[in-house]
Amino acid sequence: MNTHHNPSISRPIISRLLTELGEQWEDISYHNDTMASIGFETLEGDWIKILVPNALECDEMSEETSIFFVNVCDEFYPRYNTIEELLEAFKGGVSEFYDSIADRVIAKEA
Repeated sequence: MNTHHNPSISRPIISRLLTELGEQWEDISYHNDTMASIGFETLEGDWIKILVPNALECDEMSEETSIFFVNVCDEFYPRYNTIEELLEAFKGGVSEFYDSIADRVIAKEA
């Protein structure tokens, strides 16, 4: 993990997420990214990525955020304000999470 991710904030978050979400998740942080991230590769080869906060408060001009961003197979992009909200969303596993996101998007479009 690079210092660009603000490791004093992102490392403990990454560690907790990897512990609580399970061993199929991995740290996929790239040294040049603004935010550290973890990912899960689906059987189809797609990725679910969680970008973790790099600050305690949001400051868009400084590329600092306190929000969790999720990239679901380059298809859905939910956001979570706390680690507890994020973990709650994934409590039923990746498949259940994906289905609930897809259902919400379909309901919005209807």
